[in-house]
Amino acid sequence: MSEKENLDFTDQIEQADWAMLKPHVRRDALVVVSKDLELKEVALSVAKDESDKVKYWLECGLIYKPTEENVALWDQNKHQKMANFLIVSPFVLIQLL
Repeated sequence: MSEKENLDFTDQIEQADWAMLKPHVRRDALVVVSKDLELKEVALSVAKDESDKVKYWLECGLIYKPTEENVALWDQNKHQKMANFLIVSPFVLIQLL
């Protein structure tokens, strides 16, 4: 079994505040995952380069890059835990709490 087939990500999910996540917006690497999806499932699909599935989620708005409005709102509470996150280089995937 290859390393990508063996990925689970469950034990890698952590929580973060906006102060920790904001630098990833600046490098266009932050992706928000809808609560309608499992964060670890999206991470696995990104890691396995399942581009059709990821494209579908993007088109449906189930995953998206933060908007300026999102950023402005999150700036107001930058030290409050706001999301679960996983790193799938070069992306940081978040799911709001």
